[in-house]
Amino acid sequence: MIDGVDWMSDEGLRPLSVRVYLRTFDDSEFDPVASMLGTPLDNNYEDWSGTVQEGVEGFKVERSCTENMDGKGQTDEMLVAVTADEGGAHVGDFTVRYTTPDGKKYAVVSDWDMHICGTKAPKNLCDGNPET
Repeated sequence: MIDGVDWMSDEGLRPLSVRVYLRTFDDSEFDPVASMLGTPLDNNYEDWSGTVQEGVEGFKVERSCTENMDGKGQTDEMLVAVTADEGGAHVGDFTVRYTTPDGKKYAVVSDWDMHICGTKAPKNLCDGNPET
């Protein structure tokens, strides 16, 4: 069962909000989400397959990661919506805390970084030229 999610942020680039959503869909339809504007509950994403709900705490994971993308059934994924001010934002080291059916507690840390460009965001990530 998912107990919660946490993340890190750079000083000066803290997001106004970070909201986590759970999406469940038939993985034989392969409908991945890489990025988007707004939140998964906005009307402009009505053509997605499956269902979306805000919050993941208490969700019981019933399929392994390998099974979840085998093209043979229901897949569950987390979607993250970050809100920033004009300075931009950074969210990284996204951690999912969970408890196994036998009561053992674990945490998985994803080392990805999500940046929203703004006046305080790193220029090399936001000027369209990551080499400078």
